[in-house]
Amino acid sequence: MFDFQNTDNVIGNGYITQLVHADIVTKLILLVLLLIEMTGEELLLASVILPMLSYLKKLNYSWIFSVFIGSLLFSLMHLYAYDFNICFCVIAGLSHIPMIQAWKVTNSLRGGIYIHIFYNMISIFPALLL
Repeated sequence: MFDFQNTDNVIGNGYITQLVHADIVTKLILLVLLLIEMTGEELLLASVILPMLSYLKKLNYSWIFSVFIGSLLFSLMHLYAYDFNICFCVIAGLSHIPMIQAWKVTNSLRGGIYIHIFYNMISIFPALLL
């Protein structure tokens, strides 16, 4: 049904292709790098969104505006990873909304980081098994 070995025609994150064709040591190294990158993405976005939220606190819609800007930035951060495919980048940006909301609910960046790690692990788990 699904052919995870043939990823040449799949437009998507380059990690999937690298993981499918890699040996076990390379898979572990790429997995560690991915965990570091996901944490870095959250920290980078928080360094932009949270000061902006603090500055715009007087406005009624400051949280919505900050979430919109954060999703837009997340989309732009993934342009290269998704071969400049705007559709995938918009989907990535929209999928980041629950991560930003987790910041607010947990009053910590850890909630967003955990969701980000969980989401990416689900998306690349089949490639890790091959």
